[in-house]
Amino acid sequence: MTARSVISVLIVLAAFFTAAGTQGQQSVNLTGRWSANDGGTYYLRQLGNELWWYGQSGDGGQTWSNVYQGTIRGEQISGRWADVPHGRVQSSGVMDLVINNPNQLTATTRTGGFGGSVWTRQGAVAVAPPAPGVGAGGAGYVGCFKDQGDPTGTAGRDLSGASRQDGRMTTQMCVSECRAKGFAYAGTQYSTWCFCGNSYGKSGVANNCDMPCGGNPGEKCGGAWANSVYQLAAAVAPQPTGGGAIQVIAGTYGANCGQPRGNKTPHLASACNGRDACEYAVSYQVIGDPAVGCQKNYVAEWQCGGNSRILQASAGPEAGYGSKIMLTCRN
Repeated sequence: MTARSVISVLIVLAAFFTAAGTQGQQSVNLTGRWSANDGGTYYLRQLGNELWWYGQSGDGGQTWSNVYQGTIRGEQISGRWADVPHGRVQSSGVMDLVINNPNQLTATTRTGGFGGSVWTRQGAVAVAPPAPGVGAGGAGYVGCFKDQGDPTGTAGRDLSGASRQDGRMTTQMCVSECRAKGFAYAGTQYSTWCFCGNSYGKSGVANNCDMPCGGNPGEKCGGAWANSVYQLAAAVAPQPTGGGAIQVIAGTYGANCGQPRGNKTPHLASACNGRDACEYAVSYQVIGDPAVGCQKNYVAEWQCGGNSRILQASAGPEAGYGSKIMLTCRN
């Protein structure tokens, strides 16, 4: 299905269902081509207070394709979505959105396992949060997520691996801190806090990541009990000294979806143990899908020879569709 035919279908459907309801035009027109943090492309069509879209995965919709119809009330959009048979995934649910600005939407409610949470109009620069990558060490923005737990520590936190508070906090500072400690995700919060971890999202999506960073007021660093979450670029873990053979400690598929550590260790171990380097391809068709409808990450942990240091490499959400992770013990 081409982009032109998709838009034509949406126009016809939207005109049919909203022919009598186009009065009260909104000040923001959302019609256009958008990208989301699930890697998909979305074709939006707004008619009055009705919003329609067709969205598809980055492989031309073979993995998933969905449609959405929502009603706009001020800055809020309430509606329903459903997958269509062009893709392999077949699910549906409720979705509520907030219009952050004319070029960015954020999901506040998602059911049915919908993966995307932040949409940006193609050809536009999102106002908040700033697009990472430049000056952020290659990290990718995932979205805004609720937090809870210990007010001064990491117990019960959404990102519970490590924390740091610094009045000069920036996205780059937090990303560098979490990457140096070997974590897969970094999150800035309340202007001056940084949290690190290997999973996120257990408390749900937030929409208040609008506080300026203490060290750079031009970018956003989360909000009150809300993390601006960044996925650290998948990379080979820091190299150990002495070399040796790979000894897999854990292979975890879907930690970000609540799956237990090490749930896919046997397959990773059989593929990589005893080698000095191993490029591992993650495939849900081979290792199974432990959380259907949730966009799962993959984390590999291993040691080299007699070295007690645990190394780690990861692939982000949708890892099961062929993402590759490099495990190595080469110097």
